[in-house]
Amino acid sequence: AEAVITELGRTPDSYYQHTRKGVAALGDKLREWSKAHYGSEVLAGLQSKMAVACSRQGAQAAASVGWRTMSAVEATLARPTYSLAPLLSEVFDTVGHQSQPFRSLATEVLVRHVDKGRRGLAICGAAAGAGVSFVAASLGIALSQIGVDTLIIDANLRAPSLSDLMRPEPMAEAGLLQYLRGDAATLEGLLHEQVMPDLSLLYAGGRESQPQELVDSRRFKRLVRDCMRNHQLTIIDTPPASRCAEARRIAAVAGYAIIVGRRDVSFAADLAALSEELSVAGVGILGSVLNGESPSRRQGD
Repeated sequence: AEAVITELGRTPDSYYQHTRKGVAALGDKLREWSKAHYGSEVLAGLQSKMAVACSRQGAQAAASVGWRTMSAVEATLARPTYSLAPLLSEVFDTVGHQSQPFRSLATEVLVRHVDKGRRGLAICGAAAGAGVSFVAASLGIALSQIGVDTLIIDANLRAPSLSDLMRPEPMAEAGLLQYLRGDAATLEGLLHEQVMPDLSLLYAGGRESQPQELVDSRRFKRLVRDCMRNHQLTIIDTPPASRCAEARRIAAVAGYAIIVGRRDVSFAADLAALSEELSVAGVGILGSVLNGESPSRRQGD
């Protein structure tokens, strides 16, 4: 299986050499093996590799992600395809040490949060450059890989970057902003479902210089409530808390938060102040993440 996936990722035309029927048959055999040998963790790792390889190949190849049947493949061909930013691809390209921190974080979130019936989680940073969007995307992918039905909402309307980390083709032109403005009555056509198995996305839909009233609105609260009801976990990417008050307000709607800092960039006093502000707002702090990537390599604040 790994040899097939490696070849798929290496050669642009390799997917077409391995027909959809062949990939589907391989997936059926892997599922049977997983059930017989308690191999869910190995299968999740192979699915991750397949997702990354297929994301580089276009619509035909992307349709095979998740070891789908032929009928499901045909139904998927008309949907957008998605490609991971190089940094995300690097993190999730292997089952090895690079992705292990986020796999461990996902397990902690599952045990300490999701399994307790908590369905909302805001990802917050004190200042720009902490890598909040990167952590939100990486955690969402890692949770989906262990079977948690996850939705990521890009609520950083001042400087959205989820579409840079997980780029749709064609590019998403509408999202959260259009819904909050009332340009769209429902999320139909805005919500990108099953981008990967158990992972859905709601992009920002553009920039807004003054989004305070939008995230304070009843419409936003109702949206988050509905998303938490429809998904096991809704992760919300937020703007830097030092620049605006939206992060605290968004976290209060989600109910819980993870605080993100970056080595050599974030100040301990700022993180402590953010933790205090969130607590005063009634937000439960699930924990903190020290993002170790260098600022020169970051994608998303």
